[in-house]
Amino acid sequence: MDEAEAERTLSQINYYHFKIYLHPLSDPASPSGKHYRKHEYFEYGVELYRFDEKFRVLLLGVIARLVVKLRDRLDHALSAHSNNPFWYLDDTFFSQGGQVLLI
Repeated sequence: MDEAEAERTLSQINYYHFKIYLHPLSDPASPSGKHYRKHEYFEYGVELYRFDEKFRVLLLGVIARLVVKLRDRLDHALSAHSNNPFWYLDDTFFSQGGQVLLI
């Protein structure tokens, strides 16, 4: 990757967010900790960032599906228990004077 492409990448990512992905490439023997090991390249940090980005999108998709399933199960269980499909409109199932009254 040339310098111009590296600048473009950093302008899209934000250096302060990206620099943590460069940390595994740093040389622990470096006195200042700001030097990188031999045969480690900027592109490796970019690849790690892109992997994390894809993983985060995948994980958030799974979490979103889980939330929908859990809400569906909760609604089904409370509807069956209360014999009321609109249980969520009934204030007696929630709180009164700071005490939780959920069934």
